[in-house]
Amino acid sequence: MSRELLFEIGVEELPAGYVSPALEQLASGVRAGLESLRLGHGGVITYGTPRRLAVLVHRVVERQSDFEEEAMGPASKVAVDAEGRPTRALLGFCAGKGVEASAVRRVETAKGEYVTVTVHHTGKPATEVLPAMLATVARELQFPKSMRWDAGDYRFGRPVRWLLALFGGDIVPVAAFGLAAGRTTFGHRFLHPGTLEVRDPAAYLDALRAAHVVADQNERRRMVVEQVAAAAVERGGRVVADDELTDIVNYLIEWPTAIPGGFGERYLDLPREVIVTALREHQRFFAVEQPDGALLPCFITVRNGDARGV
Repeated sequence: MSRELLFEIGVEELPAGYVSPALEQLASGVRAGLESLRLGHGGVITYGTPRRLAVLVHRVVERQSDFEEEAMGPASKVAVDAEGRPTRALLGFCAGKGVEASAVRRVETAKGEYVTVTVHHTGKPATEVLPAMLATVARELQFPKSMRWDAGDYRFGRPVRWLLALFGGDIVPVAAFGLAAGRTTFGHRFLHPGTLEVRDPAAYLDALRAAHVVADQNERRRMVVEQVAAAAVERGGRVVADDELTDIVNYLIEWPTAIPGGFGERYLDLPREVIVTALREHQRFFAVEQPDGALLPCFITVRNGDARGV
């Protein structure tokens, strides 16, 4: 049997450049953590916005796999006495491994004869081992600059305000940053300022979309590209291509709405590079050009909100 695993870290707005690297760390950390816990799984997907870093893992098994460990004990000459009875050294070794002295066997090694035993480890339920692993992964995420907040000794890219952790329909009791994980998340800061509950991982994206959050960064980026291109066409031109700016804008917003704007035609006397750079670097605006490459006195920006200006 297996279930979907969802873990979301809710934060105050992260800088755009922090989100993608953090998602990569989150995915690799969870993969490594599941492997170390002997929990098989399917694919790992991350979702990210300025206010949330989330990881979804498909088909996580409900129990760790069993395994057998070959444990080497003391040398034979100190494991048994002259009469062949177990010594305190052997009894202590066996107690530590949870086996009887009769279970050990002698093996010849390069250093001489030693005793060894095969220890069978029974896997634990995933719900018992997941909380500590997820908390560790969250605490170990690295950022170019970290912040401290409240009275606790917490460090993160921005203050962490909520945790959501679900294994199927059950809450995973992750404890980190002075918070306890639940099934509650938050929608868009202005369009849906209240909380919302996620019943299971499969409902996550739709629940957020209903709260005006496009959590899937790939989908959100496509929306930005399409909306900006359409707005430029309405102004009689085309967008000056800029993939890096698109990536930056994508991680500044949760609900994209492209808005056209303009500036005085007299500024077109300035060199093209000056205008494009000023729009890009100072305002995160997309420049618009004619088919022949000449700039138009307009730009396209992307609002983190809806068409009403909210």
